[in-house]
Amino acid sequence: MIRLGGLVYLSVNLSTLDSDRYARQRSQPHLPIVLSHLDRMKDQVLAELMEIAVLGDGGPVHREDYDAIRAYFKGTNFNVRFFYAMDRAGNIDMGLKAKPDQRPLAGCRIIGSRPVQHLHITSRGTCVLCCQDYHHRYVAGDLRQQKVEEVLAGPLLARFRRWSYGMEASPDDFICKKCIYALRR
Repeated sequence: MIRLGGLVYLSVNLSTLDSDRYARQRSQPHLPIVLSHLDRMKDQVLAELMEIAVLGDGGPVHREDYDAIRAYFKGTNFNVRFFYAMDRAGNIDMGLKAKPDQRPLAGCRIIGSRPVQHLHITSRGTCVLCCQDYHHRYVAGDLRQQKVEEVLAGPLLARFRRWSYGMEASPDDFICKKCIYALRR
């Protein structure tokens, strides 16, 4: 990515440095690989703005996690920020939740438009529609087998974009239909 000119913005969600809690929260024990990747890039200028979002419920454990992550990345290129979580479009039982809304989808309002302006890469290198997709149900590509350009221009991401903007009918359980950031007509 640096060779391609870098990014404008890089954000990584990291809720805790506790491996057991991380695995319970994400249903995946991949904290060691996430930290390995972050350790390799923390002193690189991969983006103009590099942030780590510490998500939680605002309680004492969340505050302790934030302090621990901030200390871990002190003196690096990462700006560590404290954020209240949302329920990740119904994927976790925590935080802000979307109200039921049957109107057609019309895009996304989180930091621009996730489906159009962002590429979400998992710790394993797969590209998913959105960072809300904790269970990787909407995989658009795999950087172990494809170039970034191929994923961005690929048919899977194009389909997800059409669904997100209501240009094509989406499945009843489509992630955007349960998200607080979904725009509606």
